[in-house]
Amino acid sequence: MLLLLSLIVLVVIAQKNNNHSINYKNSSYTSVRDYLKATQPQIWKLLNKPNEASSPKATNEFKQALDSTVSMEIDWTKDLVKEGSEIYTYDAQGRCVMIQNNDYDGDTFSPEYKMTVTYNNVNMPTSVMYEEYDAGVWEPTEKFDITYEGGLMTELLLYEWDDNQWKIELKEVVTYDDYDNITLYTSYEWDGTTFINDDKEEYTYYENEYEHESITSDWVSDSWVLEYKTESSYDGNWNNVLTVESVWNSSEWAETYKTENTYSENNLVSSINSSYNGSWNYNWKDEYSYDDNGNITENIEYSWQGDSWGLVFKETFSFNYDYTSDDLLMPFFWEYEYNNMLLGINEYSYNDDNWENTKQQLMYYSEKNMNAIDKIDMANNVVYPNPNNGIFNLKINSDFQDIEVSVLDFSGRVIYSKTVNNSRVGDIEVPFDLSAAGTGIYFIRISQDHQTSYQKVVVQ
Repeated sequence: MLLLLSLIVLVVIAQKNNNHSINYKNSSYTSVRDYLKATQPQIWKLLNKPNEASSPKATNEFKQALDSTVSMEIDWTKDLVKEGSEIYTYDAQGRCVMIQNNDYDGDTFSPEYKMTVTYNNVNMPTSVMYEEYDAGVWEPTEKFDITYEGGLMTELLLYEWDDNQWKIELKEVVTYDDYDNITLYTSYEWDGTTFINDDKEEYTYYENEYEHESITSDWVSDSWVLEYKTESSYDGNWNNVLTVESVWNSSEWAETYKTENTYSENNLVSSINSSYNGSWNYNWKDEYSYDDNGNITENIEYSWQGDSWGLVFKETFSFNYDYTSDDLLMPFFWEYEYNNMLLGINEYSYNDDNWENTKQQLMYYSEKNMNAIDKIDMANNVVYPNPNNGIFNLKINSDFQDIEVSVLDFSGRVIYSKTVNNSRVGDIEVPFDLSAAGTGIYFIRISQDHQTSYQKVVVQ
């Protein structure tokens, strides 16, 4: 079957969480980074790892696509009461292009808000827009526009919909080191005529990969003023075992919070948070359990009662082990990552020495025939050498006779295109010379009969 040419609209109900449309302007957060990390982890993942977020993980032709989730509360009569739903929409390439949240009014699900994502020709998200549903009409609220350079996000613009037009609110500029680690976030506010400094966050790393320290500063009276700091420590397997937060008290750093993590076979099994007020005092603790496949099955939360830990909350997770992550098509919005098909999450509160089931979330899937690898074997397409000096070869494994091959720069502009005539079934070798195109990241697009794959090429 041919790859679907139109959007696959997934019409079931569901809701993973109760996040609402972005409303940074009316929040108490001092930077859009902190706001997104705390309230919109899915968007934060998309913006910080666009390749990972926008590329479908499933590699099989037939994928079990997460269509929707439904959220239900359990009332005092122990009955399940529908609370909300979330619906996912994918395009023909398996990218999640829209998520819609719905409220349940006691009789039916009603639209609440939706988020739409636009991608460029190399599958990188370039725009994220929020809309709210009001009196039968979708009204824009906020949007992000994203700019890339050399495969990395370098600028993010936040707009607010006001008076029937988009008005700029904030700009985030991102700087990287030679290892593609983020070393500096700088946030700017729009004052009506120009951008002015707002705050910045600076990072250092261990082994050129693992975050060591982040320092946040505010722009006050034409100079940068230190605000707070986070320091991370790791074990021999580079698991984060300790994170300490400090605030600047005008002359020195004062520790405020710390989180201590414990691992078993590189799985996080315990996380303890403490606050400092002359001495360290416990606040809360999380404990985690896993199945043999590495999926989290239980998360129990405790609070410190003065002399012992008291049970507060827990989540349990159920799975269908007939499907692995290779069989699944999941939206990047999904907060959790599992090795098997997640079926449901149950939430419990601890009251009167008993666990009470308070909420249930169910996931719904359907089979999608993406027909993505039966004739163009994407897994066996290879660029070598890579990185290179602009001269390299592309090996294609294909049963087609005519294959369109294009080279795109990171903006999505086609700089070279040709038709490869395949006279036999099997591997095809295609030579390239991009030495005159300059250094940077390029993408080789391989297309035939509506089937498309991409190979990233680094020219140094």
